[in-house]
Amino acid sequence: MKIAVTGATGFVGSKLVARLADESHDVKVLTRSVEKARKVFAAPQLKDLEYVAYKPTESGDWQAAISGCDGVINLAGEPISERWSAEELLEHPFIQQACEKEQMGPIFRYRLTEEAK
Repeated sequence: MKIAVTGATGFVGSKLVARLADESHDVKVLTRSVEKARKVFAAPQLKDLEYVAYKPTESGDWQAAISGCDGVINLAGEPISERWSAEELLEHPFIQQACEKEQMGPIFRYRLTEEAK
C-alpha cells in the first residue's frame, strides 16, 4: 500500500514508518523539515522513503503528493507528553480536505484524553 504519514519523525511516527517500510509499504513522509526526517530515517533499510515538505496549516503542493495514496496517517500535533483537553483533536483541516478531495474513504479522528494517559 502507498501510505503518507504526518508526524513521522515523532516518537510514535518514527516507529510506525519503520514498521510500514519493513512490511514493504510505499511510505511518504510528510514533514516540515526534510533534512531532519532524513536524519531520523538514516538507516539503510529506510532508503526508499519519499520525503515531502509541507506546512500542516497551509494548503500546497504536498496535497498533490498524497494523491493516489491508499491512506494518510496523521500523527502531527503536540508532543504526547503534553497535557491535552478532551476537546483538542489531533487533526489539521487541510489534511482532511485533501483526503476528502481524493475520496480516500473515512477520515478517523483520534483524541488523547486524560482517561487515556
